[in-house]
Amino acid sequence: MKAVLLFLFAVAWPIQYSAHALRLSFETCSDFGGKKVVLVNLNKNYMTTGIFYNWYHSAQPFLQKADAQLVIDISHEDSEQLLKMPELSDHYALMYPDGSFSTISMLRTSGVPPRVNLGKSPFTDLMTHRVAAIQRLIEKGCTVMQVDIDTVWKASPFEDIKDPEAKTLVVTDDSKTDRWNRNGHTHFCGCFIYMTPKILSAKCNFFEKWIEGTRHYNGNEQGGLNSALSICGKKDVPYDVLPIAWYADGPRTHFDTAHIIHANYRTNLQGKIMWLKRHHLWHPSTEEWLNKIKA
Repeated sequence: MKAVLLFLFAVAWPIQYSAHALRLSFETCSDFGGKKVVLVNLNKNYMTTGIFYNWYHSAQPFLQKADAQLVIDISHEDSEQLLKMPELSDHYALMYPDGSFSTISMLRTSGVPPRVNLGKSPFTDLMTHRVAAIQRLIEKGCTVMQVDIDTVWKASPFEDIKDPEAKTLVVTDDSKTDRWNRNGHTHFCGCFIYMTPKILSAKCNFFEKWIEGTRHYNGNEQGGLNSALSICGKKDVPYDVLPIAWYADGPRTHFDTAHIIHANYRTNLQGKIMWLKRHHLWHPSTEEWLNKIKA
């Protein structure tokens, strides 16, 4: 039945690109088959340098094992770059800045859809878009794992979150010391966020506070996240913190125990690539792919 619905949606796509049709297909998270959503933000530069390909090579086995739904947050013009990766599954979803959704299958068969003008909103505002993208999926009933792609997965983050359905928020520490202080401490990384729809029950209106904080920090959603958690408090928004030995920023990486290795402290893409190569985290297949698309 699910295969038939996906087929009908794909057939209807060339006939009508309307936002209404897209909303009907993706009205609730049940359209993802009840799967957890892994959300990544992607642009052309991360594609053409191979960083996204390198991340996908490391993460794909764990995505498949967890039966997770990948959602790629990307612009209309940059989404054409995804056609260069036949490895991507047809059912992976694309989330566009105008609020519309598509799939890799639809991109391959019908191309990039026209933009839909939704006016000014936190979702269409570049400064707050990433926060609003998470909010949009959460409000559809999805559990969301938002991850940065300048990373390499060495183990499954899904298996690191115990009793996941009971969680509200799971984060990683981004302080300057290996000694994390739970009392009043909110210095967490925006690079890895596991969030369930339970967050919507927060009395403080968590997403409103997160968006306000992100604007205050000139588009830095990590600063906004920590601001929101400070305001809301742990009683209103309970959260868990994954071990630093498994999830650390680049300078503090424990290479022998790390589950996700992050090149976040390298500020430019070539610096990230050099760091990954130096630590033997740049897979040979990534170079093969880069050579292929440049040929």
